[in-house]
Amino acid sequence: MAESERMILVDSNFFIAVYSEFDSLHSPALRTSAVLEKTKQQMIITDFVFHEIVTVLSQRQNRPLAVETGKTLM
Repeated sequence: MAESERMILVDSNFFIAVYSEFDSLHSPALRTSAVLEKTKQQMIITDFVFHEIVTVLSQRQNRPLAVETGKTLM
């Protein structure tokens, strides 16, 4: 399998749902994340998506979660 076939471009909504327990898509996002890890899919995000994830988590949840998520994604 070619390297590019194991990469998937992921939008901010996915990570927001993964890291936000109160998101309505939290459980489905965790299941999808497990499948992506099991199949060794490399998740790719853009700089814009990174900033959107951190901003939204900071606003909807709290700043410490946003900072920790940002560190994890880096």
